Amino acid sequence: MKLDNRYRKIIGTLTILTAMTLIHLISQVLGSEALFGIKDDPSLYKFLAFDSSQPLKLGGFTLFSSYFVHYNWPHLIQDLVLLGFFSMMLEARLGTLKIMCLPLIIHAIALAPMALVLPKQHIFLGSSLGGICLFTYYCLTNKKPILLSIGLIAILGLGFYQTNDLYGNLAHFLAVVLSFSLFFISKHFLPRSKKP
Repeated sequence: MKLDNRYRKIIGTLTILTAMTLIHLISQVLGSEALFGIKDDPSLYKFLAFDSSQPLKLGGFTLFSSYFVHYNWPHLIQDLVLLGFFSMMLEARLGTLKIMCLPLIIHAIALAPMALVLPKQHIFLGSSLGGICLFTYYCLTNKKPILLSIGLIAILGLGFYQTNDLYGNLAHFLAVVLSFSLFFISKHFLPRSKKP
């Protein structure tokens, strides 16, 4: 049975969203003991979260694993909607591998400096940095400056107003800067494919 072409264009998106949902289900139902055999701390999010006071915990694995872990169902659903929508819009253009790796890499690069600037423990979870990356990249490639402006004001402004989390918003801002840089590099320095 062949896969419908419509679904081939979003297979990377579906893979990431499914992985996030399954990890959250496992953390809610079974805890981390079922996956990793941990006895002292049964909380999956603490095991996989990026902790600024222990940036090299698990050899830096948490820079990436924190992308897949969420605090609760509303947090997961919010990130699934943001990441999923813009990932589906861009996957046909960027390709499956890039759409799976790009947000994850931006997430890790934006979080890494937090270990240097934060004086104490600060936990980062979720894929909002990747979602912001895709949103910014989508608006830039489709020349939608008004949508980009409104979206970034809402994401950064409301995020700070609701959570008062300076460092979380700093990470979000870094994700935006990285997305602008990526767009600039891809437009001006990477070779373009020749149309036949």
